Amino acid sequence: MQKEHFGYKEVGYKFVTGWKYVTPFEVNMFCDITDTQEDVFLRDDAAQAYGMKASIVPALLIFTKLMSGLMDAGLTSEGLFIGINNAMFKTALHPYQRIRGEIEVLDRKVTSKGDRVTVHYSWKIKNEQDVLIADGSNTCMFPNPKQ
Repeated sequence: MQKEHFGYKEVGYKFVTGWKYVTPFEVNMFCDITDTQEDVFLRDDAAQAYGMKASIVPALLIFTKLMSGLMDAGLTSEGLFIGINNAMFKTALHPYQRIRGEIEVLDRKVTSKGDRVTVHYSWKIKNEQDVLIADGSNTCMFPNPKQ
């Protein structure tokens, strides 16, 4: 069965991604690749100086895990990411925790040429204790499936 991307979905469509673990290895690799070797990401004692229980996962890695869950479901296939709006990271996430995303399509518009659709959707990232880690909304563009 072919997966349908967000361009097929109507306003009000909701989706929950699968669980994603965040490992210390991923944090280390992310920090190396992005050249963000901050101590709070890599060392427990540095994060504890800020009142955290352990090292914290970089916000952009958390967001990347959300997008990975949407890719796994095929919802972002064929899409172009246009923007992120009002992203807020509410509480720290630590390595070895699991997260998943909750998505809702807020707006769907066919472009003036009719060949593409822009989709605006809200997202929430929660950990396995159902604590809100982050929320915001994204805008993406897709081929119009009704052409």
